[in-house]
Amino acid sequence: MSECLEQAGGDPCEECSCENCIVQVTRCNADPQCVVIARCMDQANCVGLACFGPCGPEMEAGGGLANVGNANAPVGKALILQQCPMTECIVECGF
Repeated sequence: MSECLEQAGGDPCEECSCENCIVQVTRCNADPQCVVIARCMDQANCVGLACFGPCGPEMEAGGGLANVGNANAPVGKALILQQCPMTECIVECGF
């Protein structure tokens, strides 16, 4: 978790995610395709399946629509990672 907090750079949302979603953060960070998808989703400021618009190529490369519910597919990991702070870090992330 200390590495995650270091990378958070003092951002309250990122810090909360490190503290409350470390399993999801670790699983995604261990999968290069998940990292690419999560980064795209963050940059596009999109949520869930709406990210198939701006991040379609990345999400298709990570398993596509058929694997959004698959926690072992890169696209599934990225969506699970995105959901955690939306429930655990509402205040810190401004949801």
